[in-house]
Amino acid sequence: MSKKSKEAEQLTIEGTSETEILARLAERVDRAVTLIAQLRRENEELGAKVETLEGELKDAVGARDAASSRAAEAEARAAELESDGSSRADEMEAELERLKSERDAIRSRVEGMLEKLEGLEVED
Repeated sequence: MSKKSKEAEQLTIEGTSETEILARLAERVDRAVTLIAQLRRENEELGAKVETLEGELKDAVGARDAASSRAAEAEARAAELESDGSSRADEMEAELERLKSERDAIRSRVEGMLEKLEGLEVED
């Protein structure tokens, strides 16, 4: 409070009766009590909101962590499948080459047998 307002208040107080002063004081106390009660209610409401938001945050963090874990597992599985697929393709390619080689060997043997048979028929 400034010096002038204190002086004005004192002049006002000096010119009023004790009953009026007490009435004003009681009014101020009532307003203060009402304000304190209102602030307490607001504080309780805000506390409840904070608890709700903390719960939602905890749930969201849990969901995020679970999703992150599932994503990591999926990435690992994809890498494993890619690796397995690559090695499986290599195995199949080697098998194909082996079968082609075997086919060529069989073809050569069959051709050799056919030539021998043709040679026998010609001699008769």
